Amino acid sequence: LVQRLGPTHEASLLIAVHGLLLVSGAQGHAQRDELVRQATGVVGACLEARGVHPEQAQQWLEERQLLDQSLVVPALRAALEALVPDDGWLFDRDEVLGRGRS
Repeated sequence: LVQRLGPTHEASLLIAVHGLLLVSGAQGHAQRDELVRQATGVVGACLEARGVHPEQAQQWLEERQLLDQSLVVPALRAALEALVPDDGWLFDRDEVLGRGRS
């Protein structure tokens, strides 16, 4: 999705950061190091597209609270929902999100 949207798209940065947060926490996974390397590369591409130098990346992400998964996930959900038109869902997203009828 990041490749399709391009690294300058706001959702791309959120997708990339969330991916990095997920794989970083995959302790004991046989391919963890490779996944972290790949995810870091995607985040790096998104940051480079924003003019952020690698040595500034950690501070830049921290200042924008993009390393806090409790903030990244809701922002990512909103960004993804904005990409899909209301009639473009293959399922009832309210049911999936627990907002469905009781």
